[in-house]
Amino acid sequence: MRRILTISIITSIALSLWGCGQKETVPEEEIVRIPVELSRVERGSIESTIQFFGNVAADQEIRVYSTIPNRIIAIKVEIGDTVQAGDLLAQIDTEKIRQAVTQAEAGLESAQAQFVSVAAEFKRIEKLYNDNALSQSQYEAVKAQRDAARSGVKQVRAVLSTAKSQLADTRITAPIAGIVSERNFEVGDMAPPQFPLFTVVKMEPVLVQINVIERHIDIVKPGQKAWITVSGYPDTVFQGWIRQVNPTLNPMTRTAKAEIEVPNPDLLLRPGMFADVSVVIDEKTAVPIIPKYTIIEKTSLNYEAGQLTTSKVKINRHVFVVEDSLAIRRDITIGIEDRIKAEIISGLQGGEKIVVIGQHNLTDSCRVAIIRDAE
Repeated sequence: MRRILTISIITSIALSLWGCGQKETVPEEEIVRIPVELSRVERGSIESTIQFFGNVAADQEIRVYSTIPNRIIAIKVEIGDTVQAGDLLAQIDTEKIRQAVTQAEAGLESAQAQFVSVAAEFKRIEKLYNDNALSQSQYEAVKAQRDAARSGVKQVRAVLSTAKSQLADTRITAPIAGIVSERNFEVGDMAPPQFPLFTVVKMEPVLVQINVIERHIDIVKPGQKAWITVSGYPDTVFQGWIRQVNPTLNPMTRTAKAEIEVPNPDLLLRPGMFADVSVVIDEKTAVPIIPKYTIIEKTSLNYEAGQLTTSKVKINRHVFVVEDSLAIRRDITIGIEDRIKAEIISGLQGGEKIVVIGQHNLTDSCRVAIIRDAE
């Protein structure tokens, strides 16, 4: 029994060998054909990318302080509220400042009345002086009174302006349009000038910050397209553009910080998210493209000066095309590639049929059985 089984196995192997690369010496119906699936070489677009890890940050993040160290009497927003520039966030107690404004207004009124009186007196004295009816010293004394009254008006106006500015500062308003991300005080608390009352962030657009290693510093440039994904929305790909690349490298990490601007109209991307980033460094359209899994790679050493230490690894690539039920090996040269596709520079033309399943079982000039054709 064992001998019969061994003979059967040997016979099957021999028939397979006759089916690949051997001259036909058996009837057509007995030739072993290798099952394969085919697909056409398509023309399309392809991008070459570099992968980075990044962090999502707000385009702007502004801390809002109170310059008036007084009690908070009203808070108009909560964390997560959307605000426009100029919207009221909080109100500081105004009682003492309003009193100061009232006093300054009264002082200005008095100073202006005094100036009007002294100015009228100066005109009378000046006429007498011009008629030689008044001494120089009397004239100079009244002139000095007039100038002092004018200066008094200016001083009181400055005090009033300061008081009105302080009154305006009791209204804590949003400096930019954005979202309130922090609120640090409650109604009744004192507003210390050294600690922010609110933080407002601008989240449309957002920035994705990446670190570019030294060997990529001349490849990654402003204006390049980038694709961003985050774990919170795994099925959504966000498109952005590199806004800027820092011209200097961090001496500790040997990397340069780069910022990618990403439109965020639905506010899905939020500061603090971790992002996977693909920066597009090359892009081609209407070129022959095939799936990378169809390519068979074989490596060899290319000796330079006959020395092993100076040798380089050479990668030879080929695919199989089908012509008249024969699998023909075709050496190829690839160009740019992404995770699943590769550009064909030479060896294939658009429209040719290649083996996409079963190629690893083939040798040149094998007979094949087409199980599935892309057409």
